[in-house]
Amino acid sequence: MNTPHAIFRYPRSRTIMVCYLIPAVTLGDFGFGICLLLSGKSVLGALFILAFPWLALLSGFGFLMCCPIRINQAGIAACCFGRTLKIIRWRNVAKVGKVRRWSVVARAYQNDFYVSERDRSLAHQPVVNLLGPIAFTEEVEGLRDLLDHVTAYAQRHHIAMTVQDQEAARKRAAQEGAGFLARALAAADEVRVTKL
Repeated sequence: MNTPHAIFRYPRSRTIMVCYLIPAVTLGDFGFGICLLLSGKSVLGALFILAFPWLALLSGFGFLMCCPIRINQAGIAACCFGRTLKIIRWRNVAKVGKVRRWSVVARAYQNDFYVSERDRSLAHQPVVNLLGPIAFTEEVEGLRDLLDHVTAYAQRHHIAMTVQDQEAARKRAAQEGAGFLARALAAADEVRVTKL
């Protein structure tokens, strides 16, 4: 990508937790499961080993969501340990989106941002910052500056910017008297905006 560029990182505490602590716990789970199996506690050991793939997937997803974001006039990129994982050139961007969703971990609504590429399979979408879209959360340091850059490049390249607000969709469903399940699964409308 052409210089000059700006790099936006996550707080060090989050990076340490996601890049080191969670993978260590995941490997510890597997090792503890093996130890339990070897000591004759096969049911408990099997449960720990069965939890390993799930923990590994969560660990990998968290790792990818913590990638620093690099942005410049050529495009936007996700980086990891100084190496570029994924680049999307502005001419290849289909849409820039903001999704306000409920976070089970934080027990609060949070904003996630996505820069989606044209002509990508839906199967790649969950693998953010590697095969799918470039993604970042509101926890990235310098968020307002990053959003201003993204908005400026999106406007310059005539890229659609959208917002999906699951919180508003759930409130609307509650006002309409929907039941718990209908409120939980309420679909958020995609609204076009001029600034993120």
